[in-house]
Amino acid sequence: FMSLKTPFLPDRVTLQEAVEPYLCACPGPAVLEHGLRLVALQRITGIPGLELIAGVDGRIDQESRTHPPYLRSLVDVARELNCRPRYLSDAALRRGYSYSRALRWVRFFHGLALGDADTPTLARVRSLGFGDESGWSRFVKALIGKSPSQLPRAPMEFWVRVAIEDVYLKRGIRGSGAA
Repeated sequence: FMSLKTPFLPDRVTLQEAVEPYLCACPGPAVLEHGLRLVALQRITGIPGLELIAGVDGRIDQESRTHPPYLRSLVDVARELNCRPRYLSDAALRRGYSYSRALRWVRFFHGLALGDADTPTLARVRSLGFGDESGWSRFVKALIGKSPSQLPRAPMEFWVRVAIEDVYLKRGIRGSGAA
C-alpha cells in the first residue's frame, strides 16, 4: 500500500460511482450482480461512502458496530445470498467468466480506494483480509501481473475498464502488457 498511490478523489467520485460500470457489466442472472454489489458496497472504514455510519447523536449505530468481517470469497457471497457457492461459480462459468476473479477485482478496487487513506498500512491490509503487506503484494501480482509499486498511477475508472476487459471480455491482462 505504501507505494500504491491512486488519484482516486472521493470528493469527486465515490467508489460506488466508479465501480458501477463494472457491477452493471456482470452478465447472467441478477443474483451474480447482486453478490458483486454486496461485496463492492460493504462497509469499510477509510472508504468514503462505505464507512461506519454515525447516528444522530454522533455515535456509531448498532448495525455498524456489528458489521460482519470483510466479504471476499465465493463462500462468503453464497452465504449472504443463501445459495450454494457452486451455483454462483457455475452460473458465471456458463457466461464465460470466473466469479472468483470478478470478486478479486472488487477487493483490488477496495485496496486502491484505501491506498490514499491516512489509515496505517497494517490496518488497511487487515481490513481487506490480509495478514500483512506481503499478502497484498502477492494478491496484486497474481491479479495484475505486477507488484503494487509497479502499477501505473491511474484513476479508479481506468482500473474499472481494465477489470471489465479482464473478467467479462476475456482480454486478460497478465502477460499482455495492458497494465
